[in-house]
Amino acid sequence: MCRLETRNLHHRFPDGTEALRGVTIAFEPGSFTVLAGANGSGKTVFARHLNGLYRPTEGEVLLDGRSIFDDLSAARQAVGLVFQNAESQFVGQTVAQDTAFGPENLNLPAAEVARRVEESLRTVGLWERRDTPPHSLSGGQRRRAAIAGVLAMNPRVVLFDEPFSGLDYSGVRQVLEQLVRMRERGTTIIVISHQLDKLLAHADRLVLFHQGAVVADGSPQDVAPCLERHDVRNPLSGGLRLEQLSWLCCGEDSRHG
Repeated sequence: MCRLETRNLHHRFPDGTEALRGVTIAFEPGSFTVLAGANGSGKTVFARHLNGLYRPTEGEVLLDGRSIFDDLSAARQAVGLVFQNAESQFVGQTVAQDTAFGPENLNLPAAEVARRVEESLRTVGLWERRDTPPHSLSGGQRRRAAIAGVLAMNPRVVLFDEPFSGLDYSGVRQVLEQLVRMRERGTTIIVISHQLDKLLAHADRLVLFHQGAVVADGSPQDVAPCLERHDVRNPLSGGLRLEQLSWLCCGEDSRHG
């Protein structure tokens, strides 16, 4: 089990800008949460606290009841981050080498590294592309390769920052399918996104940020009516139901698109 939470989180930049104001949130194991808000609302700053990229001015981030700063290396293994720009995460000459980078830095035995690489790449449907340079992949494949690199660390929580940015329909389908599959395997999923129409049918929670604070937190159906008051488009306007937003159809496999 892995319970990630923040308590009274504040963040103030050196110029005095208050980016977070008393944010208290708990993410239960296996949950799927979407973080929404207009540009500058604080959601990305908040997310960068969850694996210690930022230190809070006040408050704390806890993993199973302990501060992540008690053992930051362990916290970053438990809480993986997939950046908006997948290319920024690539360090290997091939997809397999890139996926192996994290486990190798944990000083794991070679056999365990190889096992994790194969399992992660098969999970995202890229095992057959293991010898391909990652920068030559399509947009959706690059995002899936970045996910494989995170999965190889065996994280219990994975945070995605705008996972659909710059992707076409096929790429969105590929990445969304991976998010849903990871959640089905018990991974806690946290997604920052402006593209709520692609996510809300699959999420069980929507958290809305405004001016550095949480202004709504609950089921997507309950929080959606609050979105437009805070400059976020409501994909359920016009009487749409959540299930009508789903981009995934049962029985379809888009991994190799």
